[in-house]
Amino acid sequence: MALHHSKDINTAIIQLATIVAGMIGYVEEQIVGVTEGLMTQNPQRIQSVIDYTKNIRKLTHETTQKTIELFVNFKPKGDNAKLALISWRIAISLERISSLLYDIGAASKDIQLNDDISGVKSALENIKESLLNQTYNLVIAYTSDKPDLIKQIVAKQKHISDVYKSLFKEMIIFLIEQPNLTTKVEKCLDVAKSFEMVSIYMQEISHQLMIKFAKDKP
Repeated sequence: MALHHSKDINTAIIQLATIVAGMIGYVEEQIVGVTEGLMTQNPQRIQSVIDYTKNIRKLTHETTQKTIELFVNFKPKGDNAKLALISWRIAISLERISSLLYDIGAASKDIQLNDDISGVKSALENIKESLLNQTYNLVIAYTSDKPDLIKQIVAKQKHISDVYKSLFKEMIIFLIEQPNLTTKVEKCLDVAKSFEMVSIYMQEISHQLMIKFAKDKP
């Protein structure tokens, strides 16, 4: 994404927001790629997660560069400084989410999901839909100033944690009857736990949005 030098601070802030919104879009593609790749045993979809990770890292670097330029050229204060730093912090969190999804994709290549482990696919589908809901609400809240969506982002994080806890309990009971599948179950739970960590980072980003929408304190 090639952006020209900004002539005013408002344009510079909008450019930062544009880069971050693009990162959210790539994260959304990663979520879809890794979950569908795992559930349909499609290595090409999983590989796409790795490719998108490279793009997100590039955009993170560009965000840092644009943030530095903004502060050097315009020396922002108050709300303008706050908005610039929030965009940068969100970009850093998105890169961490991307790295988690990269690790999930790498781990997924060794997992063969089939009917010998019931409950995993339905749990992953549930998690996928909730993560996509978080991502959608995140980009709308960030780009369209919709603070009411923050509660939904937080609620989805709690839901994903509940799904993981339920899956964990189900797998423990399952292993009592099928101890020969211990390794496979451990890998599935590791992936589910990593997805939960993604949702936690989404929630942490929502905290940055709360700061964005809050009025400056004297």
